[in-house]
Amino acid sequence: MKLITIRFITALIILSAVSTVGLHASVDNHEHEHKNHHPHAEEQKENDHHEHNDYKSNIDDEDTHHDEHDDKEIRLDDKTIAEFGIKLNKAKSGWIKKTKLFPGEVSIHLDYLAHVTPRFPGVVKKIYRHIGDEVKAGDVLAIIESNDSLTPYKMTSPISGTVIDKHFTLGESVEENSHAFEIANLNTVWIQFSIFQDKFGEISKGQKAIIQSSNGKHTVQGTISYISPTVDEHTRTQMGRIVLSNKQHNWKPGMFVDVNVVFSKVKGQVVVPNTAIQKIDNQPVVFVQEKHEFKPYSVQLGDYDESHTIIISGIESDQIYVSDGGFILKSELEKGSMGHGHAH
Repeated sequence: MKLITIRFITALIILSAVSTVGLHASVDNHEHEHKNHHPHAEEQKENDHHEHNDYKSNIDDEDTHHDEHDDKEIRLDDKTIAEFGIKLNKAKSGWIKKTKLFPGEVSIHLDYLAHVTPRFPGVVKKIYRHIGDEVKAGDVLAIIESNDSLTPYKMTSPISGTVIDKHFTLGESVEENSHAFEIANLNTVWIQFSIFQDKFGEISKGQKAIIQSSNGKHTVQGTISYISPTVDEHTRTQMGRIVLSNKQHNWKPGMFVDVNVVFSKVKGQVVVPNTAIQKIDNQPVVFVQEKHEFKPYSVQLGDYDESHTIIISGIESDQIYVSDGGFILKSELEKGSMGHGHAH
């Protein structure tokens, strides 16, 4: 009995040892397999990373190439060009006016101003015209009843023009030669400008000048017709004068203007209107047409005046460029809504 018990215990010990060895072997094998798998996973991960970067790089390259291509050209058909109001011109030579600026003002031409006064003292019986009314020479302005004869007589306009002032009312007693109406023909006006002392002697009759309204809406060229022989004792300036046609009445007396007196001219091989010049990335460009494609050409700017600029380099004579409407092309480039091969 003792012998059986001893053998049974011995068998249990051996079985336990074998199980423990198997368990450790199993754990070691699992750790070994895990360690062998981990470097492979890292390698795979690295490969995946490279492949992802390569794919991203390809996309970035394609995007970059696409953006650069967009910056170089825009394709439009004739219909879209017309719809956008894009104007084209051929690059050619021209002149730039070198000017100096003087402050000025629109004034009534005194040869076209009339003061209308009563011929005899009397009472105002009727008034036919008021401030702002247009009149023709001979139109009746008012009826006055003479104090001496009690006979009514007519006050008429001596010139055609606009009533700009009126100094009496209905029923009022008026004296002979009192100021009643002021009529001005504004189809011709004066542009008067101040000449400072450092420019005395540089301005003379016959010089050309470019007049621009203070709001920038109107520009016209004129010729200096008069330089005052005296200096104003308050401003210490001379007065220059330009006679200006004003049939559209754009130039209103009292309006401030800029008077750019032309001193010289400069010729350029390529001269474009200022509206043709745009800025992309703070660099001046001019859009040039090649068939139906428009490309922004970087240009070097030279002298300029209020309307045109000399192009030193960037475009050449006879190239077709966008003289007006380039801002639309610039806007579309910046929005990226027009790409290569995209026609509207």
